[in-house]
Amino acid sequence: MDISVIIPVYNTEKYLSECLESVRKLTELLSVEVIMIDDGSTDRSGEIAEEYAAAHPCFCCVHQENAGMSAVRNRGVSLARGKYLLFVDSDDYIIAEVYARMFETAEKNGTDLTVCDAVQLKDKKYVKFQNTIHAFHNLTDSITHITKHPALIYDTSPCNKLILHSFYIEIGLTFPVGLYYEDVIWTLMLYHRTNAVSVVREIGYVYRIRSGGTDQSITQKMFQAKNMDDKENVTHQVFEYLQREFPAPQLWLEAQRCHWTYHYGSRVSALGTFPPDEAEALLERFARFIEEHYDPAVAPMLSVLEKQILKDVFNRDLDHLQRVMNYKKMNWASAPVIEEEGNARFLLPDSIFTIEDRSIGNEFDRTPPRCLIDKASATDRTLILDAHVYHRRINILPGDQTVEVSLFNAYTGEKHIIKAEPILCEALTKSQGATVNADDYRTYRYNYDGTGFRVQLDFPELEENGITPGVYMLMLQYSNRIFSGARLLRGTSSSARGVIKKYCTETDGFRIRTDFDVLDTLRITIE
Repeated sequence: MDISVIIPVYNTEKYLSECLESVRKLTELLSVEVIMIDDGSTDRSGEIAEEYAAAHPCFCCVHQENAGMSAVRNRGVSLARGKYLLFVDSDDYIIAEVYARMFETAEKNGTDLTVCDAVQLKDKKYVKFQNTIHAFHNLTDSITHITKHPALIYDTSPCNKLILHSFYIEIGLTFPVGLYYEDVIWTLMLYHRTNAVSVVREIGYVYRIRSGGTDQSITQKMFQAKNMDDKENVTHQVFEYLQREFPAPQLWLEAQRCHWTYHYGSRVSALGTFPPDEAEALLERFARFIEEHYDPAVAPMLSVLEKQILKDVFNRDLDHLQRVMNYKKMNWASAPVIEEEGNARFLLPDSIFTIEDRSIGNEFDRTPPRCLIDKASATDRTLILDAHVYHRRINILPGDQTVEVSLFNAYTGEKHIIKAEPILCEALTKSQGATVNADDYRTYRYNYDGTGFRVQLDFPELEENGITPGVYMLMLQYSNRIFSGARLLRGTSSSARGVIKKYCTETDGFRIRTDFDVLDTLRITIE
C-alpha cells in the first residue's frame, strides 16, 4: 500500500463529491486506501461518503460521534496501512498527478516529508496561497530542512504533504485534541523532526475559502472566545518548543516575525470592524500577550509598516492604529519611494508614521517581485521568451539588475542554466512608470527600462547537455542595489500565452510541450 489518504468529513455535502473524485483519480495511479471518517455530520455528507465506499473498493467509511478535526485525523492514522500518509480536508481537493509524482520523489530522495505548492479557491477564482508563497520564497533547493530554510515555518497546513508513516509513528506526533490552530504547532514539530524535506514546486493542493454567513470554517471565525484563547495557547507552545528544542536565533526570529506580522496581523487589521469599547479590549489583550513573548531582536527584520503597527499596539493607541490600517488599505500601494545617497526610503506622512526609520530595509524580504512573459516566439525546436522582473516604485535602469535563469525540475531540483540576455523594457516604464500618490496627488515617475531579459530555450542543446524527462519551470535569480532573491517565472501576456500554449516539439529523444498552471506559472514537460 503506497498511500493512506485520511479525510475527516463533517457537514461538507456541497463540496465532498469534488474532493472524493479528486482522490479517486489518485487510486488509478498508485496503490491507495482512502479512509473517510464521518465526524457526526448532520447533513448528507455521511451518505455521500457511504456511496463512494460502496462504489469504490479503495474507499472505506467510518462513522463516529462528533469529536473534532484532530481526533478524526488521529483515528485515521491508527487505521492507516499505507507507507505514506496524506491528509485531505473534505471541502478541498487535490491534483492527483502531482501527488503521484510526489510519491516517486519521496521514494527517490528518501525524505521523511515531501511537500508541494498549493493554491486557494475563492469565489470560483484561484488565488495565491500566502502560506506557501512565504514558505517557498527564495528557495532554490529541492531538498532542505526548516533549520536551513526557516521560512518553512509559514507553511502550517497538514494537507499539502506526504508523510512517511513509519517516521510519523516513530516520533510519536499526534494532533492536539480540542484545540484550534493545532496545525501551527503540529507542522513546526513535523518540519523540525524530519530528516529532510523534499519540496515540489507544482501546485498539488487546492484550499477552498468559504465566505460569509454560517458557511465559514473554524479558523475564519477568529474572534470567537475559544479561537482567541487557542491562538494564544498555540503561539505560546511554538515559542516554548523552539526555546526548548532548537534555540538557534535564525529560526527563533523567523517564528517571531511570522507570528507577530502574519498570524496576528489579520487580527489587528480587523479591529476597526468592532465598536470602540470592544476594539479597545481586544487591543489591550493583543498588547499584553505580544509584550509577554516579543523579542526586540526581531525588529530589524520587520518592514516599515510592521514596525509602525507594533508601536501602536504597544502604545494601546487604537485611534492611530486604525489610521495606519486605513493608510495601509488606501494609500500604501502608492506611497512614493525615493533614493538619496544610495539609500531608498518611503516618503510617508508624519501624521501617520511616527517611526523615524523609513528605509526600504527588509520590505521585499518575503514579497516576490512581479514578473511577466511579455513576448514569445518559436521555431521548430527553440522557444524564445522576452520577460521582466521588478518591484513597483524601484528604479531599475539598464545595467542596474542581473538575472540568472535556470530550467528547474519541479520534483527533482535538476537545474540547467539558460543564458539570459538583458533587454530594454521601455514598454513597462511607459505603462507602469507613473504612480499618483494618494497623499499629495503628485505623480511620481519610475524607470523600469532595465528590468527586461530574454531567454532562448534550445531543446536539442538541452538534450545534448543531459537534461532528463520531467516537469520543468523557469527559476529566476535576480539582484540589484535594492533587493535580490529567487522566484519562479509566473505570469504571461495574452499574446505570449497564445504562442506558448500551442508550442509542442520533438528532439531526437524527447517530446516537449509547454503549458501553464492555474496561477500562470510556465511549465515545460519533457517526455
